[in-house]
Formats: sequence, structure tokens, C-alpha cells
Amino acid sequence: MRSLGKGKVFDPARGELRNRIGPTGALAIRAKVFTGASWLAGQESIVIDYGNTSLVVRAIRDEIRMIGRDEYLGIVYCGHRRILRFALHFSA
Repeated sequence: MRSLGKGKVFDPARGELRNRIGPTGALAIRAKVFTGASWLAGQESIVIDYGNTSLVVRAIRDEIRMIGRDEYLGIVYCGHRRILRFALHFSA
């Protein structure tokens, strides 16, 4: 498993991630991770989908697209409504 930032742990063999929550960093709130068409522009994106894995946040879907070397832009949807935009930067 590989950590994504401070709050997510990705398991590529299962195509999913779990979020670290609480003061102990317990692994919870599972999501499926796959590539698929963006709801915004139809182009391929990395999708983090909680729809079939979590009762708590099942309406949430994240889409992430690479915009440059180690730089990504993301959108969070609740249902089909865009509620948040974010940026990720990975450094070696």
C-alpha cells in the first residue's frame, strides 16, 4: 500500500483506497479507484468513487487529472453537483 498525502492509503492490487481518520489515523471510509471519463469534460481522469463502498459518503465522487509533472487538479462531486476543487502536488 502507498500513502497518498496524509489522509489516504492506496491499494493498487484492489483498486481502492482508504482514508485515514481521527487522531489515531485509523483506516476507514473505503473508495474504489479507477480511470474513467470525467463528468466535467469527458476526458480520462482518475476517479475516486465512494458510491458502492461507504454509506457515510456514498454520494461523493472525486475526479483528478494531471496538468503537469507531479501536479494534479481535482473536483469533488456530491451527487452530480460540483462542490469543491483542489490541487495536488507530489514532490520526490
